[in-house]
Amino acid sequence: MFNSNIKSTLIVSIQPLNKIDDATRTHMEFLPSTCVVHKKLVSFVSGYRNYAAEVLIRGGIAGSMKKPIGDVILSTFPKIINCPDVVELLILCWTEDFIEKRNATERRSIELAVTKVRDYIQRLYPVFFADEFGYQISNITESACGDAPKLAARQALITSALRYNNKDAKKAASKPPQTSYKPFNIRETEFEIWEDGHA
Repeated sequence: MFNSNIKSTLIVSIQPLNKIDDATRTHMEFLPSTCVVHKKLVSFVSGYRNYAAEVLIRGGIAGSMKKPIGDVILSTFPKIINCPDVVELLILCWTEDFIEKRNATERRSIELAVTKVRDYIQRLYPVFFADEFGYQISNITESACGDAPKLAARQALITSALRYNNKDAKKAASKPPQTSYKPFNIRETEFEIWEDGHA
């Protein structure tokens, strides 16, 4: 049963580009022209897109781009973005452990963003295969917000994965993620890449 008194609202604030801080503006240049992403994850998405470009270009021959054989970062990023349970804690950890600990120059650094994105995604990769996480392989937005015990287990697992043995963590996790796993399966992320006039 749903409470009909709850109103859903989305507040949109529009700012001219010159009012946005330098670090955010630098990373916005690497986003698509139309992109809906949490403001605190702009540098995370920018770091991912730069990593993906690097992988695609490196895999090419004579300037062409080739679809990668399989890559943990490329295959995990869509799962992260499509799971609000992960995104909410990622925003907290990325902000406290990365953004707030960097000076203005470091916050603008694309190389540093790429390095940190790789670390964060590699930490989150096994979470999706944990039995306790209960991830259903799909291309739809997936959350456990209606199941309190499952959500609590997910939050503990995500926090532990992101903050255990992470020297930058504002609040260190006391123990590593402890869980049982399904067999890992590295899958390719599908990219539409045009080569020689053919898809």
